[in-house]
Amino acid sequence: MFSTKYYDEITTEFRRRMELPEKSICGKVSSVKQKILSDRTEDFLREKKKEIQDVMADCTEEERQALTFLYSAMPVSDMLDYPAALFLDYAKHGVYLWQDGPFSGRIPEHIFADYVLHHRINNEDITKTRKFFHDRIQETGSVRTDFLYNAAVDINYWCAGEATYRSTDNRTQNPCTMYGAAIGRCGEESTLTVTALRSMGVPARQVYAPLWSHCDDNHAWVEVWCDGQWYFLGACEPEPLLNRGWFQEASSRAMMVHSRWFDSCEPKEEQVGKKGAVRILNHLSRYAPTVSLSVKAEDEEGNLLPGVKVEFQVLNQGAFGTIAEVWTGCEPENYGIAGLVTGYGDLQVSAGGYRESHKGKEWLYGERRIPLHCMEDKQKAEFVVKMKSLPECPEESMEFVFHAPRTGYKAFSSDREEAGKQRLDEMILHRNQKEKNFYEEAEASNVLMLFKGQNRSQAEEILRSARGNMREMIRFLEWDAAEYLPSAWKKGDGHEWKLKVLNTLREKDYWDIDADILKDCCINAFPYAENLPEDIFFPFLLSPRVSDEMLRPCRTMLSRYLSKDVTEEVRKCPAILWKAVDEEIRSLPKEEYEDLITSSYHCLRGGIGSRHSKKVLCVNLCRSLGIPARLNPFDGTVEYYNGEDFTAAEYLADDRKCRLILCEDDSTEHRPKLSDWEHYSLERFEEGRFLRLWPHQIPDRIKDGELELKLRTGIYRILTSDRRKNGDQIVKMTVFSLKEGEDRRETLSFGKLQEESGAAEVPVKDFVLKTLKGTDMALSEMPEEENVLFLWLEPGREPTEHILNELYDKRREFAELKNSLYVIVKNSEDLKNVTVQRTIKALPRLSLFIDDSDENAAALAQQVGEEKGNLPLALVLNHEKKCLYSSAGYNVGLADALLKNLLNM
Repeated sequence: MFSTKYYDEITTEFRRRMELPEKSICGKVSSVKQKILSDRTEDFLREKKKEIQDVMADCTEEERQALTFLYSAMPVSDMLDYPAALFLDYAKHGVYLWQDGPFSGRIPEHIFADYVLHHRINNEDITKTRKFFHDRIQETGSVRTDFLYNAAVDINYWCAGEATYRSTDNRTQNPCTMYGAAIGRCGEESTLTVTALRSMGVPARQVYAPLWSHCDDNHAWVEVWCDGQWYFLGACEPEPLLNRGWFQEASSRAMMVHSRWFDSCEPKEEQVGKKGAVRILNHLSRYAPTVSLSVKAEDEEGNLLPGVKVEFQVLNQGAFGTIAEVWTGCEPENYGIAGLVTGYGDLQVSAGGYRESHKGKEWLYGERRIPLHCMEDKQKAEFVVKMKSLPECPEESMEFVFHAPRTGYKAFSSDREEAGKQRLDEMILHRNQKEKNFYEEAEASNVLMLFKGQNRSQAEEILRSARGNMREMIRFLEWDAAEYLPSAWKKGDGHEWKLKVLNTLREKDYWDIDADILKDCCINAFPYAENLPEDIFFPFLLSPRVSDEMLRPCRTMLSRYLSKDVTEEVRKCPAILWKAVDEEIRSLPKEEYEDLITSSYHCLRGGIGSRHSKKVLCVNLCRSLGIPARLNPFDGTVEYYNGEDFTAAEYLADDRKCRLILCEDDSTEHRPKLSDWEHYSLERFEEGRFLRLWPHQIPDRIKDGELELKLRTGIYRILTSDRRKNGDQIVKMTVFSLKEGEDRRETLSFGKLQEESGAAEVPVKDFVLKTLKGTDMALSEMPEEENVLFLWLEPGREPTEHILNELYDKRREFAELKNSLYVIVKNSEDLKNVTVQRTIKALPRLSLFIDDSDENAAALAQQVGEEKGNLPLALVLNHEKKCLYSSAGYNVGLADALLKNLLNM
């Protein structure tokens, strides 16, 4: 299958990886090893190695080569978490595509291995996907196989018929789950699309703008390799040509666009960071104007510092977020210098590393802003970051403007934009019918008979939310658990407790959870039910959900894993469990992909897991032993319930000897609220960098515009950001230290730097809309009132989904407005969109109109200076029908801007 030279490289890495787990565990010394792990870890690793060898022994030579590559290029958690038979399935399909697929002989072996054969795309759960998708695409007969280019276009249309965008939580569902649910966020759309492309033999990868600079959030899409060139496409958002997508304007303003490289060999593209064994590759120059940036890391004496990690950051959702990590070089040509190809916007540089001195190793830190926005006439830029032992702590606030890049985008012609719409409409009809078939009335009615009144309504809502996984929900709701139930629960209808269990889950969990996972958690937890209040028992003892991990059965197995003596010791003093887990479970960050969470059972059995995997394991172990536990929503530390409150297990709770009170600024309406996490951040300097804390995750502690926090001593930073229409942000930054026993108050407020002069009031020409009853309504016929909103939507497309989600999230603020809010869609079918319906229900004051042509939106966009054809289009008009504010296309944070302009703030 592979050339001799390439296969020799693969084999060398494969052998190293096969020895790695046992070598990492054998001889490891721990004061608690004999209590928990004993010799079972080494037994498990030997069994895993033998399992892989046995599967390979039964393979053909080609399958063995493919399987060898997969094991040589996978994170260690994949090897522990999944059976060898699963990867054999990928190997078999890869061999089929290499030998007999439609593009056999047309793809170089390195491209094929990394972008067709490789099983992993992002941090999704791995399942048998390739043959599953291949067979379903093949049976449609709709994919041209004459050229890779045409196949890529056609496969994306197929994807649009199976799934579309919906904002969801951070856990990445696997492609089969998304196929079954028909919805997912952009990272999941692109994972599904890459899977579909690879299943047909088209080389593909997921690419990301990790964080935008001109607006909040991020975005993922897909690149495909066609005859020696990479092209891009919007996942599940097909166009008749490649290198087309609504995100082109946004990506032209990006400071970074990257992909992940799982292979062990060196990639050809520029590397801009590592996440353990996974390299991050830079593709920005395909999308945006770029500048070659060099940053020198120097100590206070001006000496260059090699081996320093330099984090390049942008301001997004109220905090500095890293878009690239580059280490300063050790060779003469790049000694003490970190280089990056990036865009023409501002960057924050955060650098940390050790300096060798006569005192030994000394940690140094430095940071600075890099103003690239004013260098658009230059191709290269050089800056210096000075490093000290601790960050500057001026104990006062400073304000500055953080500039976003300007657009480098040119719109495609409108005649081409029309092409392919009929084909897309057919795919949407197919998807809509598929979604209608999710809810099976006959099956649902049988199980709903077990519930009465409000419980019945709630059960029906859960069944509908489960989408393609409804039968697993029914399997749980029908479960006869009488032999396990606490006696008090058998009163009433005897099934209400099942709804309380399901309410501990997230919506996405309904789409892929197995009923056996829920049964496992219930059986394990029931013996402790009568000793705990319900608000502790259900979410923190019984619930299978800890973090963003893939849910698997583990509680019963974990409860039986520890010896009786250790179990009793842990129940008396739960804090010792975290110490044991942290000491015994070995972290191999260089061999792992840090975005993965190893399943708790295999983390314990294999003795290997990332720090986050160990935290999830510790919580699951606690819960399996009847000890309520959680990850603190504020700072992510492991905590257990002591009978009154949650106590930190990772450090002594007594360490929190400082008090910080965050206050809202009641002197102005235009202020960040404590619940508005996208406008501010609280960070603590630890592990050599500022790490974000999450005060908004504890809303129950916000009282009268104040939030009291108990914190450890150290250096803290508060940022607030106020975004301008052009994407720039006014930033207020306060850095301060907290000493033991100190009380401090900090008021959250936006910076008061002078903004650019407001846009001129632009008169707009009269236009006509249709009411839902079919009558015409002209702008000139609408009542004169101060500041009204007109919002043209394109339901189902990601930019529109974003503004609808924002309107829903800020429904209270919009409900309090007296301004008229006009929402315009193309037809009545658009009003059936789930996100549209949710928003209408939350904001009944919305006035709905139909505009079945594109002419009004295009003409208005041109009149107010926006790019025509980009939806959503938002206009705020005053009583003279003049435009005060406008926005077109993708603009995360638009709801805030609309509120500000509707209220004249």
